[in-house]
Amino acid sequence: MLENVSINIPFQKDSESRLNNLINLIQFLRNNFNNITIKVCEMDTKRNLFIDEGIRYFFLKQENFFCKAECLNLMALRTNELYIINHDVDFINKPEFYIQAIKNLSNNDACLLHNKTIYEIENINTLKEDKLKSNNYFSGAIAYNRSYLLDNKENINIKCFGYESEEREIRFDILNTKTSILDRCGYTVKHDITRNSNKKNSHYPSNQIEFDKIKKMNKLELIKYINDIPVRQS
Repeated sequence: MLENVSINIPFQKDSESRLNNLINLIQFLRNNFNNITIKVCEMDTKRNLFIDEGIRYFFLKQENFFCKAECLNLMALRTNELYIINHDVDFINKPEFYIQAIKNLSNNDACLLHNKTIYEIENINTLKEDKLKSNNYFSGAIAYNRSYLLDNKENINIKCFGYESEEREIRFDILNTKTSILDRCGYTVKHDITRNSNKKNSHYPSNQIEFDKIKKMNKLELIKYINDIPVRQS
């Protein structure tokens, strides 16, 4: 059982498979956790989602790219629960690992819901270690104490695909973030690869520049840099 937890999901409908993953993820969460709080922030040129009243929905209008960080920062600001799971729409793991991640926050700022190894699966009901998708991965789903996220926003200068995980890992390291990592792989549900979700997207080079800039910062410089990040609310 998850108590006092909000699962925050950034979303852009770049394909029907991505929309299906969102629908299936919401159903999975509701089937396994009673009274779970779920938030979805959609970023797109227009609203595509019409979610039932049980979901807290946010919309950020954007023309040409998807910035998960802006969605996550908005949802964190609007969250009252003590714990937040920032959750990619395509990620999934067994229910017991969600519970364990929240328990681990008693002594940590954050907890990955996997061991930094991600396997690709065909659908949400088949959690099988088959096709290796990625390792050394600081993304997918991460549980946080809400107080940490309010002090340490996500970096909105990372857009679309590329360097999100690497930037977050080095940022955690510089800030001495107390991080727990579960002894269990995670899974990503297969989806179509679109123009914003591969290395050919127009923001990939600037993401690398941003990552290299963060790497050179000391703790005080990074704290100021993060504090200065605005939280977009409309």
